[in-house]
Amino acid sequence: MEGQLLHPVRTPRGWLFDPVEVAALKAQRPIGGAAAPASEGRIAARIFYLFDKGRELREIVEELEIAPGIVRDLWHEWLTDLDEGEMNGRKAAQDDRRRRAEEEQLRELDRRAQQDQQNFEKIMSALNVTGGQVGSK
Repeated sequence: MEGQLLHPVRTPRGWLFDPVEVAALKAQRPIGGAAAPASEGRIAARIFYLFDKGRELREIVEELEIAPGIVRDLWHEWLTDLDEGEMNGRKAAQDDRRRRAEEEQLRELDRRAQQDQQNFEKIMSALNVTGGQVGSK
């Protein structure tokens, strides 16, 4: 339906439009005649600009009609300089790799413990079958 015109019908009382076509066209247009949604980069740039001008969270949310959580996240980004942000990102990635390696080691230890338990149970079962006659000849 996008890019298509409505198909009105002229009557003596005026133009009539198919309600289905009108609803479809309305659904394609932004609410309140607003422009198309801005990209994340444009939103971030606008919010950073407002932070630089000393605007408060409430003012930014009201003016740009953006959720407070987004503004808060961008506030933390705005406070962090690029070098610090890079160091934090690298540290987080390193911590994540270390955590995954530790989890893998724990899984391997658990697997070995289960294997040892199974081996122990097999040995004990074999001893019970022989009735303890191993050293009694």
